[in-house]
Order: sequence, then structure tokens, then C-alpha cells
Amino acid sequence: MPVSLRRLLPALALASVALAACSSTGNPWPGIAADAERAYVAFGPAVYGLNLDTGQEVWRYPQEPVRNRMFYAAPEVTESGLVIIGSYDKQVFALEADTGQEVWTFDEAQERIVGGAVASGETVYVPSADGLVFALDADSGEFLWSFDAEGQVWASPLVTDDRVYVGSLSHVVYALDRASGQPVWNRDVGGAIVDSPSLVDGTLVVGALGRPLTALDPANGEPRWTAESDRWIWASATSTDGVTYFGDLGGRLAAASVMDGALLHQIQLESAITGRPAVGEGLLFVATESGSVHALHLDDLGSEWVEVVPSSKLYGPPVLQDQTLLIGVVGRELLVAALDASGGNIRWRFQP
Repeated sequence: MPVSLRRLLPALALASVALAACSSTGNPWPGIAADAERAYVAFGPAVYGLNLDTGQEVWRYPQEPVRNRMFYAAPEVTESGLVIIGSYDKQVFALEADTGQEVWTFDEAQERIVGGAVASGETVYVPSADGLVFALDADSGEFLWSFDAEGQVWASPLVTDDRVYVGSLSHVVYALDRASGQPVWNRDVGGAIVDSPSLVDGTLVVGALGRPLTALDPANGEPRWTAESDRWIWASATSTDGVTYFGDLGGRLAAASVMDGALLHQIQLESAITGRPAVGEGLLFVATESGSVHALHLDDLGSEWVEVVPSSKLYGPPVLQDQTLLIGVVGRELLVAALDASGGNIRWRFQP
């Protein structure tokens, strides 16, 4: 395992012990989201709204740093134009997407917010490191329900029409009734879950540290298949058109059939993959720890282009908005790089 990733995982020598906070012992990375007009970046003491075309700062929240308030979770943009973001001081904030003005706050979590919130319809679902998942009214922040996963929740939930799927550091995937938060089923997958499950073609795909990629029946949690990996899987898989794509800490990127887990293609990249790939038209976008961004063909993982972000490490997932690929950077000179998805050229860079 690369040295920098080893610093992120100080407690993982014991599979039964919950992970220590990655940002307290290693390098955190920016949380990024985007809509047609702006990129939203959460990092350290502020959340930034950036012009998507130019990378110019439109607003920041708060204007001045607040003691002990740090942001790393990916923001979430609601249908009504709010940016929802959780912080390390145990609060959730809703900001106007146009201006960054605060609309509401929620402060009933007892621990930091590591994973990004997920908005669906009129509800936003927020994971917390205290093990609770909160459902809030997206426009007002009003509490609707909570569920106790009995283990820290770092991963964003996966929300469907009738279910909320939650993965915990205590190795368990939960399926919750979306309206009430009541558990429908749970399944222990044998490893800490630090990224969201994915759902495609009626199959729930879950990545867990130290365990194979696992496919479950979303109706009852029964296992369907596993796909082995020589090294730990940090990020969950990206699934589309009957194929699931996943990388591991050894730099291996694999494509497997969603139907039965059969390996279709695999390639070896130069370093660890810790962010789930992003899917565009015919292309898969993958970032590696050593600073490389790859555009690969979905059908065979053949290379379309490679771009290196100088003097940087890339840990989070690429975010694709239209033809702009946003990359969160861990480095002294850069926070976000925006690449042209069609050719890989860097369009703009942002450093607050």
C-alpha cells in the first residue's frame, strides 16, 4: 500500500476495529459537486461556488473561518436550488446555490459528517459518523426520521424510489424503507464500507475494505456473486449497461458482468484508485493517487487519453458535468482541476 494511503488507514490492521478518521491522520481531499452553472467545492474551512466555465470564485461560505468548522463531504444540489453540506463540527447547512447564503442548519448529529448528503425529491438523507442516518425536509431542514446503523457511516446513502441503502464501517449494509426509515433487511459483507453502493439492472453492488466486490439482491439482501481483488477496494463500483467497474489500492481497474460477476476486462494503472470512476458517453474516467487522470473506453478499457495533474495526489472521485471533468487535488498549489472530458486538456485550475 502506498505510504500516504497507509496514513489514511491507521486502524485497519484489525478488521473488527472501526477505522480512525482519515482526515485526522492523513490527507483529506475536496468534496465536489456540480450543476449546469457552477462547481461546488468543500474543503477545509469553506465551501466554494465556482463558475463552471471559468473556475472563478462566485461565492464562499462562510466568508470568514469559523473555529472547529471544517468541510470535506461532497456537497449535494437539490431540485429547488439548495446546496446541502455537512461539516466536521456536526452540523448540516443548506445554502442558496446562486449566492451561498445560508438558508437553514441542522445540528442534531452527535458526530462529524464525513459522507455527502443525498437529495431525492423533497427529502435529503444525511449520514453521520455517530452511526445515524437522518432524513430531513430538503427545503426547511425539518427532521423527518433517523436510523441507527450501530456503526459509523462514512458513505453517502444510495436512494431509490422506495429504499435507502446504507453501508457502515461495522461491515453491514442496510436497506431502509424510504418513507419511514424502518429497516427492511441487513447484510454483513465482512468489511468496512466507506463508499456508496451502486444499483444497476436490479443488482446492488457493494465494495468493502479487505473483501471482494459483493453483489446483493436489493429486495432481500441475499448474496448473488463476488468479484475478487488482490488488493483492498476503497471506492465502490460504478455500474452501467450491465457492467460494473471497480478499482483497488494496487491500481488494478476491472470490469465485471453485473449478471454473474464474471471478469470481462482488467488493466493495471500506475497507482492506487480510491475514488469511484465516472461514466460519460462511451468513456470511463478514473483518477489515481499519483496524479493521473485516465479516459478509458467502456467496452474494453482501452485508453482514449491520459492527463497528469502536476505535483498532486488524487484520492476522490472525478465529477463529470456536461463535458467538464472536475478533479479534486491534494497538493500545495491546487485544489480543483477542470479537464475537457473529450481530450483531457486542463481548462482551468482553482486554488483559494
